[in-house]
Amino acid sequence: MKKILSAFVVVMVSALAQSAPSVSLSVPKGWIEDVAKARAKAALQGKFVLMAFSGSDWCGWCVRMEKEVFSQQEFVGKASRKYVLVMIDSPRDKSKLSDLAASQNQEIARQYRIGGYPSVVITDSKGEEVNRHSGYVRGGPKAFLERLDKLTAGVKRPSLGMGAYPLGQGDLAPLLVCRAGECTGELEVDVNLEVSRRPVKTLNAKNCDMEAVRALLDRMAAEINAMTAGTGGSPATHLKALDALFGQYAKEAKLSKEEMLEAQIRLLFRLCKGAQSPDVRKAAETKQAELMRRAKSAEDYIASEELRLMPDGLPLDGMFQWEAPKKLSAAVSEGSLSDKGLRSAQREVLKTVRKMQIAKGAAANAVTMLAACETSEEAKKRLSELDGAFSSYEKLRTAALGRFAYSADEKAAAKVGILKDHIDLLKAIAEQIGNEAAAQVNARISELEAMAGAMDKDRHSNRQPRKP
Repeated sequence: MKKILSAFVVVMVSALAQSAPSVSLSVPKGWIEDVAKARAKAALQGKFVLMAFSGSDWCGWCVRMEKEVFSQQEFVGKASRKYVLVMIDSPRDKSKLSDLAASQNQEIARQYRIGGYPSVVITDSKGEEVNRHSGYVRGGPKAFLERLDKLTAGVKRPSLGMGAYPLGQGDLAPLLVCRAGECTGELEVDVNLEVSRRPVKTLNAKNCDMEAVRALLDRMAAEINAMTAGTGGSPATHLKALDALFGQYAKEAKLSKEEMLEAQIRLLFRLCKGAQSPDVRKAAETKQAELMRRAKSAEDYIASEELRLMPDGLPLDGMFQWEAPKKLSAAVSEGSLSDKGLRSAQREVLKTVRKMQIAKGAAANAVTMLAACETSEEAKKRLSELDGAFSSYEKLRTAALGRFAYSADEKAAAKVGILKDHIDLLKAIAEQIGNEAAAQVNARISELEAMAGAMDKDRHSNRQPRKP
């Protein structure tokens, strides 16, 4: 029996040792290895795709490039503003590769005729090659970033996929029909006060008239193409026509008001970023602002596209999160809330989460702009905007805690936690931007650290028992 068990253990250990990792071991932080995903992300964000071809366990120059450049935060942070970074490794030990890399890397290397390592190939979002570089580059991140700038000099940066070339039904379908990847579904709160999203609907012949939906998409694409080409009337005329088409589309696709607003704003966001004409861009920005005001006044949740444009590696996703306060959750668990009280609490949680997401969108916009700053004056403006977003977040959280009878110390602890989140985010940004702007960010970090220290000191002094 012992022999059988021992043999079983050996087989299991061997199987586990041979199982493929979920991500190839050679992929540095801030890089991905899924080429299809990288191209989709590049199209959405208006970036190039940078593919680094490596032989991580046999090519000495590849090892040096990974250590000195590709894994350095200075390189990842700055390069991510312009490129989606993809690592294509070809090690001798194939067990180091994920299943995805094992299935795609050899074909990608063959497709781009890679004959030497390390090599870098820059493409657009459709996979068309822009330029390439082969070999090791001395001088670390700065030298290699300069080399990349030369490789893309004179090459127009990709647009966000709208306004730079004629659109077809296929360009709009991922945004409006197959909504799983774009629209996020409506927020809801369950009886345990946990926030989630209703599953999004994939439109098909069973739940709507797909022929009518496709016809509307064709008409929308035609309006956008006419607007960007400057034919058939002013931008405002085309936007008015798009409004009417959206109304028809919402009925055919059975969209909620929230989903329709979100889809319109996402489409206009791309048009604002990608339009070549200043008149078209201005009209789209005006219309987008109008829809955003309507969305906020209706307290609808609108996911911010700016989150998708942030440099990789900045820790915003873990911030601006709000869960039901522990005391309220405890009341739910104990069953001490009446049905009316529970419904009221659910509405309160939903309202707060929606407002929190608006604050998160404002912060994402400020962070995106701050990470691109070069001068002290630009940095001051963006820091002020980020301060405003964190201030909104802090007020929301403090007000919510106040409604559920939290002590002054508990509320002070929440404020200190938010300050520390703010500090951590600024430290990450400071590593990615130029000296003049970074100095301004570091000065703000010092101010916030002093504030957090003073608040912590006040909290501890208030806790101490009074002397008789």
